[in-house]
Amino acid sequence: MSYRSWKPVVRQLEAKVAPFTESQRKVTQALGIHLNGQLPKNVVAAMIEDHLKPLIRDRQPPAATDRQLELLRELKHPGDLEDISASVASAWIEHHLDVLNLHILKEMKFKAGGTVALVRDCIDITTGEIYPEPRIRTISSIDRRGRLHFQGGGGQGAWPSQVIGVDYTETE
Repeated sequence: MSYRSWKPVVRQLEAKVAPFTESQRKVTQALGIHLNGQLPKNVVAAMIEDHLKPLIRDRQPPAATDRQLELLRELKHPGDLEDISASVASAWIEHHLDVLNLHILKEMKFKAGGTVALVRDCIDITTGEIYPEPRIRTISSIDRRGRLHFQGGGGQGAWPSQVIGVDYTETE
């Protein structure tokens, strides 16, 4: 589902990044999984699945890849990364990116008709040089995950963290 404004997307992302549910707490308690803090519900879901995988599939969950661990460090993941599984790492990565995009959506208040430029069209990442005329894109919609879709078709789009607002003034 797509939207013309940032507001319904923010509500959906806030629900998605919320702490674990009471049902998840009961399941983890029954399984003997210790939950500390307010872990996100998608991370707890991955933990439950990992715990059950050996019982159901007779195999251990695969370990996180080097690339996943590197990305978690880049995202400044505050937790311990030792012995983390690939599925829990993926859940954490998704959570951190959702929180980042949620923050930017709230700040920028994107809507259909707004104009943005992709960061890669504005800055040369190797030199840091700013391009004089970035390609401007017009937002056509925002999907439930927070991804911005651009006019012109062809699947053009970007995450809020990948764009810079251009003359963007939207009032609440």
